[in-house]
This record gives sequence, structure tokens and C-alpha cells, in this order.
Amino acid sequence: MCKNSACSFVPDTGQALAHALDLNTEYELGSGGATHICSSGWSDPEDWGVWSDSDKAILAILAINLRQPPHGDIMLSIYSRIAFHEEYPEPTIRVRVNGADLSATEFNSIPISDDFAWRSIHIPAFFFHAKLLISFRVDRPLPARLWGPSETRQLGIGIARLKLTRV
Repeated sequence: MCKNSACSFVPDTGQALAHALDLNTEYELGSGGATHICSSGWSDPEDWGVWSDSDKAILAILAINLRQPPHGDIMLSIYSRIAFHEEYPEPTIRVRVNGADLSATEFNSIPISDDFAWRSIHIPAFFFHAKLLISFRVDRPLPARLWGPSETRQLGIGIARLKLTRV
């Protein structure tokens, strides 16, 4: 494992990298923030947050080991933006929780733009195990070379902040 990333050759390294988070606390994912929860599929953090950087099925895993296990459903709120370029089809973002597809949860219900918006994911209590692994799948990530020829990233979702709350 390197750079706090899961290894695609060693099973369950994403789970091994889980870090405890508190409910009802907002976490920043920019430089110097809680980027330790970004296990794989993320680019280097920037001042505002972090971009997903992959065209694989699972772009990123937020490995969350709740300090106080909830006694019911929780809401994951993510202050994020979707990669957007007028000359390229918008990506579709889907969410998986502990390996279960929440296909009804797509971030594209909010118009695509460069603006950040709060997006929420309702996570039923029966999805919880010892750890809560949240992954993002991006169909059609945008090549960052659209903004500059030296860019090699594949952008999908940019996350600035997140928060877990009881429903």
C-alpha cells in the first residue's frame, strides 16, 4: 500500500485502511483535511477538495468506521460537484454501500455545472457492518486534458466536504 491507497492486487486493503469518523461532524477533504478516508481512485487533494480520478467501476472508497454505530438509518451528505465540459457528455455517478448497489442514487438529479451542491444519500441501517464502505462509480469520466494538454486525470466527482447524520 502506498499513499494511503488500496492495492488492486491485495484483497480487502480498502477495508484495512478504514478510519473512524464521528456522526454529525462535517469533514473537509481538501489539502490538510480528512483525505485519509479516500482509500483509492482519488487524485491528490487540492485546496478546495479532491477529484475522483479513474474510469474503473469503483472510483473511490470512503472507508468509514463509525465511532458510535447508529441505531437506525443514516444520511451521507456530500458537498460536491460533477466534472463538466460543454463539449463532452456528462458523467453519471452511481453509489455503492458495502458492496450493495444503490442504483436509485444518482447524483445527476442536480443540473451539471461547475457549482458545488449538497447531495444526500440515504443509507438504510441494514447496510451497516463493522465498517461502512462507500464507493462511487463514474460512467464516462471526463478526461482532464479538455482543460490542459498536460492533464492525465479522468474526472468524475469532486468532493469538498461530507457529513454523516442520523435520519
